[in-house]
Amino acid sequence: MIVDCHTHIFPEKIAPKVMQMNRRNLGLEPYGAGTTPDLLAYMDTAGIDYAVAFGVAPEGQFVRATNDWLIAQADARLLLFGTITPDFADWAAEIDRIKTAGVMGIKFNPLFQDIRPDDRDMYPIYEKLTQEGMFVFFHAGKGSGEETGDAVRSTPARLRRLHRDHPDLQLLCAHFGGSGMLEEVLTHLAGTEVYLDTSQTPTCKDLDIKVINDLIRRHGTERILYATDYPWARQGGAFGWEYEWLDRLDLSQEDRECILGGNAQRLFNL
Repeated sequence: MIVDCHTHIFPEKIAPKVMQMNRRNLGLEPYGAGTTPDLLAYMDTAGIDYAVAFGVAPEGQFVRATNDWLIAQADARLLLFGTITPDFADWAAEIDRIKTAGVMGIKFNPLFQDIRPDDRDMYPIYEKLTQEGMFVFFHAGKGSGEETGDAVRSTPARLRRLHRDHPDLQLLCAHFGGSGMLEEVLTHLAGTEVYLDTSQTPTCKDLDIKVINDLIRRHGTERILYATDYPWARQGGAFGWEYEWLDRLDLSQEDRECILGGNAQRLFNL
């Protein structure tokens, strides 16, 4: 089994605008259309059994519409993660509503939602999500324009504080826990109970093999999740598939299978 634990989908009418916006503002070059049909086609081509699919609203006025659209994308192969923002007043009722509709968790992206994982005004939301047994998935690490200091919203240290303050929250962190900040990941997150995904834009093949081997060894393969960041994952055709990169790591076959899908299968009860 292969589970891609990090993908993004958008309504077909606005997906091209989102691709252009992310290309312009974040320097992200899309390698897919970012639509539900295109995601499912990628999964068929790549041999992906399930995918975690995110729908993320930039601010409160778009929360309900984004979740409504995401719920309408229900497919047996998609694990849906919806959206909540701290400026959306009725967030508790919205969490109840989307959970009833089959949404498994919430994706937070501080790059454009302008939040930090350890913001105190987020804590009631985390408490509600913990109570409901839902997952929280965070973008982790640097983004375009976030180079040093407090400009980096979602640092490994902030994510560690979130985990410390909410140890029962089912927390998943993208990009090995910190894009461009792997030394900080080793300091703050390695060995904790949070899950780290393997996504790296545009490709995990750019990562230092020695650093990743050390990180996986110290964190434990049982809490590493295969992921791509579709549609911003440079793969397929001449590029090859992201999961082929795992063969370059110091992993047993059992470890590789756990990362590719076994861990997600256990975590999400697939």
